[in-house]
Amino acid sequence: MPISDHPRPVTDPGRWAGTPLADPHWLESASGFPQGGIGDRPPGPDRVVARARGLELRQHQVDDLVAVTELLAATALPDDDRRGLAAEVVEAFDDAPASTLRSLIPVTSGLAHFGTRSPAGRSVDRHRMVTAAFSVELARVADGEGLSPLLETVHAHNPIVRSWMASGLVVLADAVEARVDQHRLTLALVGRSLDDPEGLWDRLLDEADSGGPLVAGELAAATVRLIVLRCWLLDLGRRALDRTRIELEAAIRSALDVDVVVQQLAHRAAMAVAGREALVAGPPTETGSAGAVGPVGAGGRTVT
Repeated sequence: MPISDHPRPVTDPGRWAGTPLADPHWLESASGFPQGGIGDRPPGPDRVVARARGLELRQHQVDDLVAVTELLAATALPDDDRRGLAAEVVEAFDDAPASTLRSLIPVTSGLAHFGTRSPAGRSVDRHRMVTAAFSVELARVADGEGLSPLLETVHAHNPIVRSWMASGLVVLADAVEARVDQHRLTLALVGRSLDDPEGLWDRLLDEADSGGPLVAGELAAATVRLIVLRCWLLDLGRRALDRTRIELEAAIRSALDVDVVVQQLAHRAAMAVAGREALVAGPPTETGSAGAVGPVGAGGRTVT
């Protein structure tokens, strides 16, 4: 996979000690893929894996499917899972080669330049891949089928905790954890800790259930918000960071709901980062541009 020429975030142990910024997020790595995953290594020979009805399935197409699965699962897959996905795609290709190749396109098309993007851009691209993979599921569910092999594998490692067929939104467990991490990071900047992460998890899911598509969409895109916030903070000069910490301390002391402060800081970061990066989010949906970095708070078998 192509490697980014964007400068890697530099962590200063003294500056970020005691905060989540002391350790890099995997989307901030040189490759942008989970460590040890298939996207985190040089590509192998692009041999023909299978032929049927005049069409070919090539190794890079199988590898791309595995790479997308690992991106969505937020972890490198065990060898058994990789072999299982490969076997599924070959079997599907043998049964219906044309439709299988077509089904791979919307899910893997975002990989071509993924590694060359900034961490913020990668988080947007990954969110679009989640949306694309889930959109394929809608037709399967309408036909009375279960999860595809791709999402079944993702679900085993990064569970689907909420989904709304009407709006096409899906919330993976790591998105909820990313929102919780926003709280941890915001509080850590002023020397505070998150007292009840499990309670926050439950509250965020309850709010997504009752708050409509906009609230659900914000939770689904929480990894984007977290990475953008990290990028912005890592880029702040010392004086700007000191001012931000003073403002945060005052806001948190007076806030009736700390989540409002967390969202305001994420909004501030999003506006700053969007001003210097082209974070393209893809076509709008009924609920807006699902992956956009913007204001926060205010026929045949398929293997994908």
